[in-house]
Amino acid sequence: MARMDLLDLIQNQRSERYRALIVHAGPMAGKTRTARRLAERLPDAIYADFLAEFLGHGDWNARIDRYRLDDLAAHLVALETPGQVIVVDHIDFLLNTWPRSQRQAFAQWVDEKLDGFTVTEKVFIFFIQSEPDVVDTPMRRHNRLGQARVYRLEDFNAL
Repeated sequence: MARMDLLDLIQNQRSERYRALIVHAGPMAGKTRTARRLAERLPDAIYADFLAEFLGHGDWNARIDRYRLDDLAAHLVALETPGQVIVVDHIDFLLNTWPRSQRQAFAQWVDEKLDGFTVTEKVFIFFIQSEPDVVDTPMRRHNRLGQARVYRLEDFNAL
């Protein structure tokens, strides 16, 4: 199968109603390197290291056992950025603290709730470690070109 161009896919997502993407791979597969390069290559993108942000908020650390999807969603949607694209990395530690239902709810949130017309105009690209409860949860929504919104890192050309 031919590899896709991630930059082209993101360009397609900019005008979609549901703009978020999930890119996943196993450990040490180059997710962070790719996420950083992606943010560097897009002039209107920021790289958001969620683990670093989490560690920087002492109140979040104190309640990691109660930090749920609603907390994550509120934080990410409220991020102030100079551009439209947010490349989110290192949320795996959080997904690993959640029960299966919360991990599946995360996939559903990406699929159905990050509505570009009513919730946020931002495009989110989540780089995560392959987590069956997230990546195997059926995504109902595709873009107007029929492109899915969950991909393996290896599906893309190198940046």
